[in-house]
Amino acid sequence: MIENHNAMYGRGETSYTMGVNQFADMTKAEFKETLLTRKPGSPRSRTVMTAAMINASAVPDAIDWRIVGRLLPSRTRVPVEVAGRSPRKYGAAAIESAYYLKNKQMQTFSEQELIDCSTAYGNHGCSGGFMQDGFQYAIENGISTVAEYPYTATDEVFKTHKAFAKVSSYVDVEQTENALKSAVVTIYVDDMAYYTGGVYDNPNCPNTFDKLDHEVLLIGYGTEGGKDYWLIKNSWGTTWGESGYAKMSRNSNNQCGIAVDAAYPIVA
Repeated sequence: MIENHNAMYGRGETSYTMGVNQFADMTKAEFKETLLTRKPGSPRSRTVMTAAMINASAVPDAIDWRIVGRLLPSRTRVPVEVAGRSPRKYGAAAIESAYYLKNKQMQTFSEQELIDCSTAYGNHGCSGGFMQDGFQYAIENGISTVAEYPYTATDEVFKTHKAFAKVSSYVDVEQTENALKSAVVTIYVDDMAYYTGGVYDNPNCPNTFDKLDHEVLLIGYGTEGGKDYWLIKNSWGTTWGESGYAKMSRNSNNQCGIAVDAAYPIVA
């Protein structure tokens, strides 16, 4: 499969490459069970930011927040061979970026706290959930740093801790790519296990809410080889994709549902 796909890439028939990585010895069912754990649900009421609310003159043609310096490097959230199930981030990376925007300081916030403590808000610990429920927990309770509430990659009970920052609100982004400029997004990535580089473009990738199965952080956009792309930060470590990042097709009919359930937090 990988050799045939890369032969197509060599002939200019596709815009991305695939390769053997840490997921190569998993079946498709094992990969989905271990890493794609978002719980199914129904679209909720949304406090929506629309494309009309964006100042078009202030939006650049391309941006990469790794260069701007508003996010921490990609890091592995959980060693697959140790935990066996990938805990959900529940928007911790987006809170880190929102905190930087307000305070011009980088902090690493506790994903483990969101895993352990946001179950009362609708999430399911290591078994999946929604970033908005994590944001709501941080609105009502604040969020601590990793140093205060360390990451263990397992479901644990709520532990007493001191909040370092608090989220004041969050905004759901209009379900269009024109409105999508910087947000946490949930996408369908079932076929991206072996992605190694280029602009991922799969017209058959589902783009409906019921197919969404993984959270990523949208950190930029641009154009490469004539193809518009969204730049995403994943949580599968630096051996996946382009050192932990990926480019996904932009302006392609909301491919993989990238604009279906996007949201960002605002730090108090």
